[in-house]
Amino acid sequence: MFVEGFSPAHDWIQARAYREALIKYLNRDLPKVIQSQKDRDAKKKPEPITGYIIGTEYGIETGWHFHVTLFLNGDDHQNHVGIASTICRTWMNELTSGNGRYYNCNHAAKIGTYDKVGVGMVHRHDTVTREILSSVVTRYGCKGCYYAEAQTGTKDRLLNKGGWPKAKDPKKGGRPEKPPQMQRRLLTHMFSEKKKRFFPIWVPSEPVQPPVGY
Repeated sequence: MFVEGFSPAHDWIQARAYREALIKYLNRDLPKVIQSQKDRDAKKKPEPITGYIIGTEYGIETGWHFHVTLFLNGDDHQNHVGIASTICRTWMNELTSGNGRYYNCNHAAKIGTYDKVGVGMVHRHDTVTREILSSVVTRYGCKGCYYAEAQTGTKDRLLNKGGWPKAKDPKKGGRPEKPPQMQRRLLTHMFSEKKKRFFPIWVPSEPVQPPVGY
């Protein structure tokens, strides 16, 4: 999930306060908001989000703004566009008291704005999307900003990240993971004299997405 949140002010003190409010919301309130109704009825404790990265930048025209990359467990949360929209509305209406603005990259990806998509539901065996997430999305969100460093004039942190999940214990039981399905393409057809019909001949192939920038 990738969201851009803009601060209306060119004042670093105010922008930093908005960012701290956003971090507090992601850690404390968002897990409660996105918890399933089933877990709420069972009175389960909300699970913390998997992780987040917030890059702080400064533009001469746009002022202070933040690139938010959010990681969630796809087994529990599939509505990535809805969750991103909830964060955006909370940012604009509550955290900045109506002064902020936003850009929802997940919604833009859903309506086909990008030719190469690295946000949304990403399967662990989807190497193509994971490469886009690593080399395009997170790199764009975490790139340094000379103007931001010059504006702060201090050693304030311009890149914030949440805690990463602990590795699962391999000794714990559970259903074994299904192997990834092989991508394939049709090569040709071969005629069988015994069965008197044609059979397709398939060869493995890797899914490819055309390159495009975010």
